[in-house]
Amino acid sequence: MTDLDKVGYKLAQEKKSVKTLFILAAALLIVASVPSFAQNSARDEGGRVLGLETAWNHAIEAKDTKALDMILASTFVAVELTAASLTKASFLPASRLRSTNLRKR
Repeated sequence: MTDLDKVGYKLAQEKKSVKTLFILAAALLIVASVPSFAQNSARDEGGRVLGLETAWNHAIEAKDTKALDMILASTFVAVELTAASLTKASFLPASRLRSTNLRKR
């Protein structure tokens, strides 16, 4: 092996180590950024749930069946304390007749 071959081999090895280092740095950057996306997603979902709960409470208090119709899924089923179940279609008219005993916190 000549001196030129030795230099070429050494340069090839250095390129491989730089490439490996670069790949590891990119992987670390990706892994480090994933929790940030997850936190933002969880925060957004939590805010959405809180907003829906607030809208639900206002609609129940105001007996606003149009708002309830927009909030509730078509597959909604309410289970009463008496174990009676109501579909969305039967819950909406019944919600106008109910007394609201929601406590303010």
